Amino acid sequence: MAPSESCGTQQQPRATNVALERSLTTARPDVSAHINNVPVAIEVQISTLTQEKIIQRTAEYARKGIYVLWLLQWTPYLDGDRYSPRLWEKWLHAIYFGNVYYWTKGLSVTCYHFDAHHRWIPESSWYSKSGKEIIAGGYSRKSKRYRMPTRGETLNLATDFLPRNRDRWEGGGLTIPDAKLFMHRQRH
Repeated sequence: MAPSESCGTQQQPRATNVALERSLTTARPDVSAHINNVPVAIEVQISTLTQEKIIQRTAEYARKGIYVLWLLQWTPYLDGDRYSPRLWEKWLHAIYFGNVYYWTKGLSVTCYHFDAHHRWIPESSWYSKSGKEIIAGGYSRKSKRYRMPTRGETLNLATDFLPRNRDRWEGGGLTIPDAKLFMHRQRH
């Protein structure tokens, strides 16, 4: 199924000038459109991209005055107790201010946040005569690999997203260029 059909943007009156893989000379977004008169590039990532490639494309869209929305394919693992995000998912989490967007169907996008995942490490344990494990003391350790995914709102691509400018930022081993992002309006 083509990304514009799967995202449902062609039937939406708020979306105009919709095209699949429109050449923008130095970039070719999966879907490009004007949503509520905002130029938007929607990148539907099904295959793995390098972090460098995502940074390059994000910066290129910003130079062209186009707001980018990176969408990932939803997986049921996101609703588990722990999830091992790929490096570029961690990068998207940072650029979208602690959110990652996963396409579910039609115009529906589900927002997730990744919290630290802690696991309990017992200091010592032994078994009673009845076979029950007895744990004496211990500590919590933050996992380097796993995060605890928290499901947020289910959003509508045509009505719940706004353009937002993001300034360059570096920290935690991540570099985020100046960016123009298409992201959800946060309700507090």
